[in-house]
Amino acid sequence: MTNSSNRVVIHIDPHVRTCPSVLRKLEEKEAQPSVVYKKEISKSVLSIDNQCVMLPRNCKQVKNLQSRSRQKLRLTHDALYNLHELAYNMRNFILKIITFPDLIVICGFQELMKEVNKLLQLGSTEQLLSYDTTFKLGDFYVSTFLFRNLLFKSSPVMPALIMLHERKLSSTHSEMARFVASELPCLANGKNKIPLVTDDEKGFEIFDNFLPKIHHLLCWNHLLKNVKRWLKSHGASTAEIQSYIDNLRTLFHQETEEKYNYHLKELRKKVMKFLTIFCKKFIIFFAGIIY
Repeated sequence: MTNSSNRVVIHIDPHVRTCPSVLRKLEEKEAQPSVVYKKEISKSVLSIDNQCVMLPRNCKQVKNLQSRSRQKLRLTHDALYNLHELAYNMRNFILKIITFPDLIVICGFQELMKEVNKLLQLGSTEQLLSYDTTFKLGDFYVSTFLFRNLLFKSSPVMPALIMLHERKLSSTHSEMARFVASELPCLANGKNKIPLVTDDEKGFEIFDNFLPKIHHLLCWNHLLKNVKRWLKSHGASTAEIQSYIDNLRTLFHQETEEKYNYHLKELRKKVMKFLTIFCKKFIIFFAGIIY
């Protein structure tokens, strides 16, 4: 504001330092800075006089505190050196590192891999393997190789191997396939065919080259999503899309190939009957226009 002497007077709020105990507590939080800040503010029952010293100032302060704390925990400022240093200290978990042309890290417990290999040799029809790139973690993708642990009553799905990688390429997934073949030889030269479920990503086809004892199947969820997308792009209504999806689910849930073929034949009959009726109505309508 300006006074009578035309001098500019700026009012600056005094800087109040956040309490050191609060700063230490904020450094230990692992959630996102915005989440930490909102939680601290929302649960506060402090008086207005104490809020300025007992609560974080803003999200930026929380972010800076977390960053400073994590910098102290780093071995060095060289990320690749840190990774290899961790690998030497975690030999039973970090199993392989490739740094060029793309960074690829394969992790897993070697003792677990031995048990998985024995489990796969049982030849159970309930066994099911799966592989998928689940999500992007920062600058990296995470792909997991899963198996069903039939030694437990609930047959939980567990990760056998985890791969961190920069790009989703066939060459990248070939490294995982090659490693799986070396650690689980029953998938390369065993007696039994074991189903492996993936989505329709082209890079996953490389597994067939390294693992001849797998029976490659497509994930239902991805397949149904593709069907919905195709039907919608070709003008199908919501009701029609749901009808097609329900028919597909009926087929997928058949217990035997014979039952599958029977239901497929019945569905084809319904489609042909509908097309026949539609064509007759169209011909009558078209003939009425001409005459």
